[in-house]
Amino acid sequence: TVTVSSPSAGIAVAPGAWDFGNVAVTNSSQKTFTITPAGSGSLTVNSIGAAGAFFTLGNLPPLPLVVPPSGTSFVVTYSPLGTISSTATVTINSSAASSPTQISLCGTGTPPPLPPASAITVATDKPVYLRTQPAQISGSLTAAGGAGIANIPVTVQVSINGSTRVLNPYTDAQGNYQTTFQPGATDGGTFSVAATATSGGATRTATATFRIFGLFINPSSLSQDLLMGGTLAVPLDLQNVGDAPLNSVTYSATVTPSGLITTSFAQTLPALAPGGPVTVPAVLTAAAGNPPASPVTVQVKITATDSISGAVDQETSTVNVTL
Repeated sequence: TVTVSSPSAGIAVAPGAWDFGNVAVTNSSQKTFTITPAGSGSLTVNSIGAAGAFFTLGNLPPLPLVVPPSGTSFVVTYSPLGTISSTATVTINSSAASSPTQISLCGTGTPPPLPPASAITVATDKPVYLRTQPAQISGSLTAAGGAGIANIPVTVQVSINGSTRVLNPYTDAQGNYQTTFQPGATDGGTFSVAATATSGGATRTATATFRIFGLFINPSSLSQDLLMGGTLAVPLDLQNVGDAPLNSVTYSATVTPSGLITTSFAQTLPALAPGGPVTVPAVLTAAAGNPPASPVTVQVKITATDSISGAVDQETSTVNVTL
Protein backbone atom coordinates (compact mmCIF):
# COMPACT_ATOMS: atom_id res chain seq x y z
CA THR A 1 0.00 0.00 0.00
CA VAL A 2 1.31 3.35 -0.99
CA THR A 3 0.12 6.48 0.87
CA VAL A 4 0.48 9.76 -0.96
CA SER A 5 0.27 12.99 1.11
CA SER A 6 -0.68 16.21 -0.62
CA PRO A 7 1.56 19.06 0.39
CA SER A 8 -0.10 21.95 2.24
CA ALA A 9 -0.06 25.34 0.65
CA GLY A 10 1.26 28.38 2.42
CA ILE A 11 -1.04 31.20 3.47
CA ALA A 12 -1.25 34.78 2.27
CA VAL A 13 -3.35 37.41 4.08
CA ALA A 14 -3.97 40.87 2.70
CA PRO A 15 -3.55 43.28 4.23
CA GLY A 16 -1.09 41.86 6.73
CA ALA A 17 -1.79 44.65 9.27
CA TRP A 18 -4.16 47.60 9.49
CA ASP A 19 -4.38 50.99 11.16
CA PHE A 20 -7.97 52.23 11.33
CA GLY A 21 -6.72 55.73 12.15
CA ASN A 22 -9.03 58.17 13.96
CA VAL A 23 -12.60 57.01 14.40
CA ALA A 24 -15.17 59.10 16.25
CA VAL A 25 -16.76 57.58 19.32
CA THR A 26 -20.23 56.21 18.45
CA ASN A 27 -19.02 55.61 14.87
CA SER A 28 -17.28 52.54 13.43
CA SER A 29 -14.91 51.61 10.62
CA GLN A 30 -14.63 48.33 8.71
CA LYS A 31 -11.86 46.60 6.79
CA THR A 32 -12.03 43.43 4.69
CA PHE A 33 -9.17 40.91 4.89
CA THR A 34 -8.58 38.24 2.23
CA ILE A 35 -6.99 34.81 2.75
CA THR A 36 -5.55 32.97 -0.26
CA PRO A 37 -3.43 29.81 -0.67
CA ALA A 38 0.23 30.45 -1.44
CA GLY A 39 2.01 27.88 -3.58
CA SER A 40 0.76 24.42 -4.52
CA GLY A 41 -1.39 22.17 -2.42
CA SER A 42 -4.44 22.89 -0.35
CA LEU A 43 -4.94 25.32 2.53
CA THR A 44 -7.36 24.64 5.32
CA VAL A 45 -8.34 27.40 7.73
CA ASN A 46 -9.45 25.99 11.05
CA SER A 47 -10.19 29.08 13.12
CA ILE A 48 -10.11 32.88 13.05
CA GLY A 49 -10.15 34.86 16.31
CA ALA A 50 -9.51 38.40 17.56
CA ALA A 51 -8.15 39.62 20.88
CA GLY A 52 -8.50 43.32 21.76
CA ALA A 53 -11.15 45.76 22.92
CA PHE A 54 -13.40 47.53 20.39
CA PHE A 55 -12.45 45.18 17.48
CA THR A 56 -14.93 42.53 16.27
CA LEU A 57 -14.96 39.94 13.48
CA GLY A 58 -17.73 39.62 10.93
CA ASN A 59 -18.69 37.85 7.70
CA LEU A 60 -16.63 34.82 8.70
CA PRO A 61 -16.68 31.83 6.33
CA PRO A 62 -17.87 28.46 7.68
CA LEU A 63 -14.91 26.81 9.40
CA PRO A 64 -12.96 24.65 8.96
CA LEU A 65 -12.68 25.64 5.30
CA VAL A 66 -10.52 24.45 2.44
CA VAL A 67 -9.71 27.79 0.92
CA PRO A 68 -10.41 27.93 -2.82
CA PRO A 69 -7.75 29.39 -5.12
CA SER A 70 -9.82 32.56 -5.37
CA GLY A 71 -9.54 32.98 -1.62
CA THR A 72 -11.96 33.74 1.20
CA SER A 73 -12.50 36.88 3.27
CA PHE A 74 -13.71 38.25 6.59
CA VAL A 75 -14.34 41.71 8.04
CA VAL A 76 -12.95 43.47 11.11
CA THR A 77 -15.02 46.31 12.62
CA TYR A 78 -13.47 48.93 14.89
CA SER A 79 -16.03 50.65 17.17
CA PRO A 80 -14.26 52.76 19.84
CA LEU A 81 -16.16 53.62 23.01
CA GLY A 82 -13.57 56.04 24.37
CA THR A 83 -11.09 58.63 23.21
CA ILE A 84 -8.11 56.31 23.55
CA SER A 85 -5.75 54.36 21.29
CA SER A 86 -6.47 50.64 21.01
CA THR A 87 -4.72 47.59 19.56
CA ALA A 88 -5.80 44.08 18.72
CA THR A 89 -4.49 40.91 17.09
CA VAL A 90 -6.34 38.62 14.66
CA THR A 91 -5.06 35.03 14.81
CA ILE A 92 -5.65 32.57 11.94
CA ASN A 93 -4.98 28.89 12.60
CA SER A 94 -4.51 26.90 9.41
CA SER A 95 -2.74 23.96 7.81
CA ALA A 96 0.08 26.21 6.61
CA ALA A 97 3.49 25.42 8.00
CA SER A 98 3.75 28.98 9.29
CA SER A 99 0.50 28.76 11.29
CA PRO A 100 -0.67 30.59 13.30
CA THR A 101 -0.83 33.75 11.21
CA GLN A 102 -1.31 37.02 13.09
CA ILE A 103 -2.59 40.39 11.89
CA SER A 104 -1.89 43.51 13.97
CA LEU A 105 -4.67 46.08 14.27
CA CYS A 106 -4.78 49.55 15.82
CA GLY A 107 -7.04 52.59 15.94
CA THR A 108 -7.74 55.74 17.94
CA GLY A 109 -11.09 56.87 19.29
CA THR A 110 -11.81 60.57 18.90
CA PRO A 111 -14.61 62.77 20.30
CA PRO A 112 -17.94 62.39 18.53
CA PRO A 113 -18.69 64.99 15.87
CA LEU A 114 -20.35 68.13 17.17
CA PRO A 115 -23.95 68.70 16.15
CA PRO A 116 -24.62 71.74 13.94
CA ALA A 117 -25.59 74.82 15.92
CA SER A 118 -29.23 75.65 15.43
CA ALA A 119 -29.63 78.72 17.65
CA ILE A 120 -27.78 80.95 20.11
CA THR A 121 -29.24 83.41 22.60
CA VAL A 122 -27.77 86.34 24.50
CA ALA A 123 -29.19 88.55 27.26
CA THR A 124 -28.11 90.68 30.21
CA ASP A 125 -29.42 90.30 33.74
CA LYS A 126 -30.67 93.93 33.69
CA PRO A 127 -31.63 96.37 30.96
CA VAL A 128 -30.05 99.34 32.80
CA TYR A 129 -26.97 99.54 35.03
CA LEU A 130 -25.47 102.18 37.28
CA ARG A 131 -22.03 103.48 36.43
CA THR A 132 -19.27 100.89 37.16
CA GLN A 133 -21.85 98.17 37.90
CA PRO A 134 -20.84 94.88 36.22
CA ALA A 135 -23.16 93.53 33.52
CA GLN A 136 -23.83 89.80 33.62
CA ILE A 137 -24.14 88.45 30.06
CA SER A 138 -25.47 84.95 29.45
CA GLY A 139 -27.11 82.75 26.86
CA SER A 140 -27.24 79.26 25.39
CA LEU A 141 -26.13 77.39 22.26
CA THR A 142 -28.47 74.65 21.06
CA ALA A 143 -28.77 72.06 18.33
CA ALA A 144 -31.92 71.15 16.45
CA GLY A 145 -34.52 70.04 18.96
CA GLY A 146 -33.17 72.36 21.65
CA ALA A 147 -30.42 70.19 23.13
CA GLY A 148 -27.52 72.22 24.49
CA ILE A 149 -24.07 71.93 22.90
CA ALA A 150 -21.24 71.67 25.45
CA ASN A 151 -17.68 73.00 25.50
CA ILE A 152 -18.00 75.47 22.62
CA PRO A 153 -16.14 78.81 22.70
CA VAL A 154 -18.43 81.82 22.41
CA THR A 155 -17.19 85.21 21.22
CA VAL A 156 -19.03 87.99 23.04
CA GLN A 157 -18.43 91.49 21.66
CA VAL A 158 -19.55 94.51 23.70
CA SER A 159 -19.49 97.69 21.62
CA ILE A 160 -20.24 101.39 21.89
CA ASN A 161 -19.23 104.32 19.68
CA GLY A 162 -16.88 102.23 17.56
CA SER A 163 -15.06 100.74 20.55
CA THR A 164 -15.34 96.99 21.15
CA ARG A 165 -14.30 94.72 24.00
CA VAL A 166 -14.22 90.95 23.46
CA LEU A 167 -15.07 88.29 26.07
CA ASN A 168 -14.54 84.54 25.51
CA PRO A 169 -16.70 82.24 27.65
CA TYR A 170 -17.33 78.54 26.93
CA THR A 171 -20.62 76.66 27.03
CA ASP A 172 -21.13 74.29 29.96
CA ALA A 173 -22.53 70.76 29.89
CA GLN A 174 -26.04 72.12 29.26
CA GLY A 175 -24.91 74.46 26.48
CA ASN A 176 -25.18 77.59 28.66
CA TYR A 177 -22.53 80.29 28.91
CA GLN A 178 -21.99 83.31 31.15
CA THR A 179 -19.51 86.15 31.29
CA THR A 180 -19.15 89.54 32.98
CA PHE A 181 -18.57 92.93 31.39
CA GLN A 182 -16.90 95.35 33.79
CA PRO A 183 -17.34 98.95 32.61
CA GLY A 184 -14.81 101.66 33.34
CA ALA A 185 -15.45 104.65 35.58
CA THR A 186 -16.72 106.86 32.75
CA ASP A 187 -18.30 104.20 30.52
CA GLY A 188 -21.92 104.94 29.77
CA GLY A 189 -24.60 104.98 27.09
CA THR A 190 -26.29 102.25 25.09
CA PHE A 191 -24.07 99.21 24.51
CA SER A 192 -24.62 96.52 21.89
CA VAL A 193 -23.79 92.87 22.57
CA ALA A 194 -23.12 90.27 19.86
CA ALA A 195 -22.61 86.59 20.78
CA THR A 196 -21.24 84.24 18.10
CA ALA A 197 -20.46 80.51 18.22
CA THR A 198 -19.77 77.73 15.72
CA SER A 199 -20.59 74.03 16.05
CA GLY A 200 -20.76 71.30 13.44
CA GLY A 201 -19.89 73.75 10.68
CA ALA A 202 -22.82 76.07 11.49
CA THR A 203 -22.26 79.57 12.91
CA ARG A 204 -24.96 81.42 14.84
CA THR A 205 -25.07 85.00 16.16
CA ALA A 206 -27.45 86.76 18.56
CA THR A 207 -27.56 90.40 19.66
CA ALA A 208 -28.83 92.42 22.61
CA THR A 209 -28.45 95.91 24.10
CA PHE A 210 -28.14 97.43 27.56
CA ARG A 211 -27.66 100.90 29.01
CA ILE A 212 -25.28 102.35 31.58
CA PHE A 213 -26.09 105.68 33.19
CA GLY A 214 -24.65 107.63 36.06
CA LEU A 215 -22.89 110.63 37.48
CA PHE A 216 -19.11 110.81 37.72
CA ILE A 217 -17.63 113.22 40.31
CA ASN A 218 -14.02 114.29 40.15
CA PRO A 219 -12.27 114.30 42.52
CA SER A 220 -13.86 111.54 44.55
CA SER A 221 -11.74 112.53 47.56
CA LEU A 222 -9.20 115.20 48.46
CA SER A 223 -7.57 116.94 51.41
CA GLN A 224 -7.67 120.70 52.08
CA ASP A 225 -6.37 123.16 54.69
CA LEU A 226 -8.76 125.85 55.92
CA LEU A 227 -8.24 128.65 58.47
CA MET A 228 -10.74 128.96 61.30
CA GLY A 229 -13.27 131.59 60.24
CA GLY A 230 -12.19 131.23 56.61
CA THR A 231 -14.00 130.17 53.42
CA LEU A 232 -12.84 127.78 50.71
CA ALA A 233 -14.44 126.87 47.36
CA VAL A 234 -13.78 123.26 46.32
CA PRO A 235 -14.48 122.76 42.58
CA LEU A 236 -16.25 119.48 41.79
CA ASP A 237 -16.42 118.36 38.16
CA LEU A 238 -19.67 116.54 37.39
CA GLN A 239 -20.07 114.39 34.28
CA ASN A 240 -23.18 112.64 33.00
CA VAL A 241 -21.62 109.49 31.49
CA GLY A 242 -24.88 108.25 29.95
CA ASP A 243 -26.71 109.05 26.74
CA ALA A 244 -29.78 110.73 28.25
CA PRO A 245 -30.25 113.73 30.58
CA LEU A 246 -29.99 113.30 34.34
CA ASN A 247 -32.89 115.10 36.03
CA SER A 248 -33.83 116.02 39.61
CA VAL A 249 -30.22 116.63 40.57
CA THR A 250 -29.90 117.38 44.31
CA TYR A 251 -26.91 118.44 46.38
CA SER A 252 -26.23 117.89 50.08
CA ALA A 253 -23.31 117.62 52.48
CA THR A 254 -22.66 115.91 55.81
CA VAL A 255 -19.97 117.30 58.14
CA THR A 256 -18.29 115.12 60.79
CA PRO A 257 -17.95 116.29 63.51
CA SER A 258 -20.79 118.73 63.01
CA GLY A 259 -20.75 122.43 63.83
CA LEU A 260 -17.21 123.21 62.70
CA ILE A 261 -17.88 123.75 58.97
CA THR A 262 -20.93 124.84 57.01
CA THR A 263 -21.33 123.85 53.37
CA SER A 264 -23.16 125.54 50.50
CA PHE A 265 -23.10 125.24 46.73
CA ALA A 266 -22.32 128.37 44.76
CA GLN A 267 -23.93 127.02 41.62
CA THR A 268 -26.30 124.08 41.22
CA LEU A 269 -27.75 122.54 38.11
CA PRO A 270 -31.16 120.80 38.32
CA ALA A 271 -30.33 118.70 35.26
CA LEU A 272 -27.18 117.44 33.57
CA ALA A 273 -26.96 116.81 29.84
CA PRO A 274 -24.80 113.96 28.51
CA GLY A 275 -21.25 114.84 27.63
CA GLY A 276 -18.39 116.85 29.07
CA PRO A 277 -18.06 117.78 32.73
CA VAL A 278 -19.48 120.89 34.40
CA THR A 279 -18.04 122.42 37.54
CA VAL A 280 -20.07 122.94 40.72
CA PRO A 281 -18.12 124.59 43.59
CA ALA A 282 -18.74 123.33 47.11
CA VAL A 283 -18.17 126.31 49.44
CA LEU A 284 -16.79 125.41 52.87
CA THR A 285 -16.88 127.97 55.68
CA ALA A 286 -15.13 127.25 58.97
CA ALA A 287 -16.45 128.56 62.26
CA ALA A 288 -14.32 131.01 64.23
CA GLY A 289 -12.44 129.77 67.25
CA ASN A 290 -9.79 127.25 68.07
CA PRO A 291 -9.07 124.46 65.53
CA PRO A 292 -9.90 120.86 66.47
CA ALA A 293 -7.15 118.31 67.00
CA SER A 294 -8.38 116.08 64.17
CA PRO A 295 -9.42 116.80 60.57
CA VAL A 296 -13.06 117.42 59.71
CA THR A 297 -14.71 115.26 57.07
CA VAL A 298 -17.15 116.79 54.59
CA GLN A 299 -19.03 114.26 52.48
CA VAL A 300 -20.79 115.78 49.49
CA LYS A 301 -23.70 113.76 48.10
CA ILE A 302 -25.18 114.41 44.66
CA THR A 303 -28.23 112.46 43.51
CA ALA A 304 -29.59 112.32 39.96
CA THR A 305 -32.39 110.48 38.13
CA ASP A 306 -32.05 108.84 34.71
CA SER A 307 -34.60 110.48 32.41
CA ILE A 308 -35.28 107.22 30.51
CA SER A 309 -35.48 104.49 33.16
CA GLY A 310 -36.24 106.57 36.25
CA ALA A 311 -33.41 104.86 38.10
CA VAL A 312 -31.53 106.95 40.67
CA ASP A 313 -27.77 107.31 41.09
CA GLN A 314 -26.13 108.79 44.19
CA GLU A 315 -22.43 109.67 44.10
CA THR A 316 -20.18 111.14 46.78
CA SER A 317 -17.01 113.17 47.10
CA THR A 318 -15.15 113.33 50.41
CA VAL A 319 -13.16 116.38 51.51
CA ASN A 320 -10.83 115.95 54.49
CA VAL A 321 -10.29 119.42 55.98
CA THR A 322 -7.49 120.28 58.37
CA LEU A 323 -8.44 123.41 60.34
